[in-house]
Amino acid sequence: MVTKAKVVSVDGDIATVVSKRTSACEGCHKSSEGCSVCSLMGEGREISAKAENRVGACVGDVVEIESESKKVLFFCAVVFLFPLVMMLAGYWITSCFTESEIWRCTAAAVAVVLSFCVVWCYSRWVGKRGTDVKIIRILSEE
Repeated sequence: MVTKAKVVSVDGDIATVVSKRTSACEGCHKSSEGCSVCSLMGEGREISAKAENRVGACVGDVVEIESESKKVLFFCAVVFLFPLVMMLAGYWITSCFTESEIWRCTAAAVAVVLSFCVVWCYSRWVGKRGTDVKIIRILSEE
Protein backbone atom coordinates (compact mmCIF):
# COMPACT_ATOMS: atom_id res chain seq x y z
CA MET A 1 0.00 0.00 0.00
CA VAL A 2 1.56 3.27 -1.14
CA THR A 3 0.41 6.78 -0.23
CA LYS A 4 1.67 10.36 0.07
CA ALA A 5 2.56 11.88 3.41
CA LYS A 6 4.28 14.91 4.91
CA VAL A 7 7.23 14.58 7.28
CA VAL A 8 6.56 16.41 10.56
CA SER A 9 9.58 15.29 12.59
CA VAL A 10 12.78 13.31 12.17
CA ASP A 11 14.70 11.40 14.82
CA GLY A 12 17.66 9.57 13.30
CA ASP A 13 16.40 6.94 10.85
CA ILE A 14 12.78 7.28 12.01
CA ALA A 15 10.48 10.01 10.73
CA THR A 16 6.99 10.87 11.86
CA VAL A 17 4.74 11.36 8.86
CA VAL A 18 1.19 12.63 8.53
CA SER A 19 -1.10 11.63 5.71
CA LYS A 20 -4.73 12.14 4.85
CA ARG A 21 -6.73 9.01 5.44
CA THR A 22 -8.22 7.87 2.17
CA SER A 23 -11.19 5.59 1.99
CA ALA A 24 -10.61 1.89 1.44
CA CYS A 25 -13.07 1.99 -1.45
CA GLU A 26 -11.39 4.76 -3.46
CA GLY A 27 -11.77 2.81 -6.71
CA CYS A 28 -15.33 1.75 -5.91
CA HIS A 29 -18.16 2.85 -8.17
CA LYS A 30 -19.82 4.44 -5.14
CA SER A 31 -16.81 6.62 -4.24
CA SER A 32 -18.27 9.72 -5.92
CA GLU A 33 -21.52 9.38 -3.95
CA GLY A 34 -19.92 8.04 -0.81
CA CYS A 35 -20.97 4.91 1.00
CA SER A 36 -21.50 3.96 4.62
CA VAL A 37 -18.15 2.15 4.85
CA CYS A 38 -16.28 5.22 3.58
CA SER A 39 -17.98 7.48 6.08
CA LEU A 40 -17.25 5.07 8.92
CA MET A 41 -13.56 5.04 8.00
CA GLY A 42 -13.42 8.79 8.57
CA GLU A 43 -12.41 9.93 5.11
CA GLY A 44 -10.49 13.20 5.19
CA ARG A 45 -8.96 12.83 8.63
CA GLU A 46 -5.21 12.92 9.11
CA ILE A 47 -3.29 10.05 10.65
CA SER A 48 0.33 9.94 11.74
CA ALA A 49 2.79 7.10 11.71
CA LYS A 50 6.42 6.46 12.36
CA ALA A 51 8.27 5.53 9.19
CA GLU A 52 11.71 4.16 8.38
CA ASN A 53 13.62 7.07 6.81
CA ARG A 54 16.45 5.66 4.71
CA VAL A 55 16.07 8.25 1.94
CA GLY A 56 17.05 11.22 4.12
CA ALA A 57 13.73 13.04 4.19
CA CYS A 58 13.61 16.24 6.24
CA VAL A 59 10.82 18.00 8.12
CA GLY A 60 8.32 19.48 5.66
CA ASP A 61 9.13 17.11 2.78
CA VAL A 62 6.28 15.44 0.95
CA VAL A 63 7.16 11.78 0.64
CA GLU A 64 5.76 8.53 -0.63
CA ILE A 65 5.35 5.90 2.08
CA GLU A 66 4.75 2.18 1.74
CA SER A 67 3.45 -0.53 4.00
CA GLU A 68 2.88 -4.17 3.23
CA SER A 69 -0.67 -4.70 2.03
CA LYS A 70 -1.02 -8.04 3.80
CA LYS A 71 -0.20 -6.46 7.16
CA VAL A 72 -2.71 -3.66 6.58
CA LEU A 73 -5.38 -6.15 5.51
CA PHE A 74 -4.64 -8.38 8.52
CA PHE A 75 -5.01 -5.45 10.90
CA CYS A 76 -8.29 -4.47 9.21
CA ALA A 77 -9.52 -8.03 9.65
CA VAL A 78 -8.58 -7.97 13.32
CA VAL A 79 -10.32 -4.64 13.88
CA PHE A 80 -13.51 -5.37 11.94
CA LEU A 81 -13.99 -9.14 11.92
CA PHE A 82 -12.68 -10.22 15.33
CA PRO A 83 -15.45 -8.40 17.28
CA LEU A 84 -18.08 -9.93 14.99
CA VAL A 85 -16.68 -13.44 15.43
CA MET A 86 -16.48 -12.95 19.20
CA MET A 87 -20.08 -11.71 19.35
CA LEU A 88 -21.31 -14.76 17.45
CA ALA A 89 -19.19 -17.08 19.59
CA GLY A 90 -20.51 -15.52 22.81
CA TYR A 91 -24.08 -15.92 21.63
CA TRP A 92 -23.56 -19.51 20.43
CA ILE A 93 -21.69 -20.69 23.55
CA THR A 94 -24.36 -19.19 25.82
CA SER A 95 -27.12 -20.80 23.75
CA CYS A 96 -25.60 -24.20 24.59
CA PHE A 97 -26.30 -23.55 28.28
CA THR A 98 -29.52 -21.54 28.36
CA GLU A 99 -32.68 -20.82 26.41
CA SER A 100 -32.85 -17.25 27.73
CA GLU A 101 -32.49 -14.70 24.94
CA ILE A 102 -31.46 -12.03 27.46
CA TRP A 103 -28.47 -14.12 28.60
CA ARG A 104 -27.49 -14.87 25.00
CA CYS A 105 -27.57 -11.20 24.02
CA THR A 106 -25.74 -10.18 27.19
CA ALA A 107 -23.00 -12.72 26.49
CA ALA A 108 -22.72 -11.45 22.91
CA ALA A 109 -22.39 -7.85 24.14
CA VAL A 110 -19.78 -8.80 26.74
CA ALA A 111 -17.84 -10.71 24.05
CA VAL A 112 -17.82 -7.62 21.81
CA VAL A 113 -16.53 -5.42 24.65
CA LEU A 114 -13.81 -7.97 25.47
CA SER A 115 -12.87 -8.21 21.80
CA PHE A 116 -12.35 -4.44 21.65
CA CYS A 117 -10.04 -4.76 24.68
CA VAL A 118 -8.07 -7.45 22.84
CA VAL A 119 -7.91 -5.29 19.70
CA TRP A 120 -6.69 -2.33 21.76
CA CYS A 121 -3.96 -4.45 23.40
CA TYR A 122 -2.93 -5.86 20.02
CA SER A 123 -2.76 -2.35 18.57
CA ARG A 124 -0.51 -1.20 21.43
CA TRP A 125 1.73 -4.26 21.01
CA VAL A 126 2.06 -3.70 17.25
CA GLY A 127 2.90 -0.04 17.88
CA LYS A 128 5.72 -0.94 20.27
CA ARG A 129 7.29 -3.48 17.89
CA GLY A 130 8.58 -0.79 15.61
CA THR A 131 7.56 0.53 12.28
CA ASP A 132 6.23 -1.34 9.28
CA VAL A 133 6.01 1.85 7.22
CA LYS A 134 8.91 2.91 4.99
CA ILE A 135 9.58 6.15 3.15
CA ILE A 136 10.38 5.03 -0.38
CA ARG A 137 11.04 8.38 -2.04
CA ILE A 138 10.88 12.14 -1.62
CA LEU A 139 8.27 13.75 -3.87
CA SER A 140 9.00 17.39 -3.05
CA GLU A 141 11.25 19.15 -0.60
CA GLU A 142 10.26 22.11 1.55
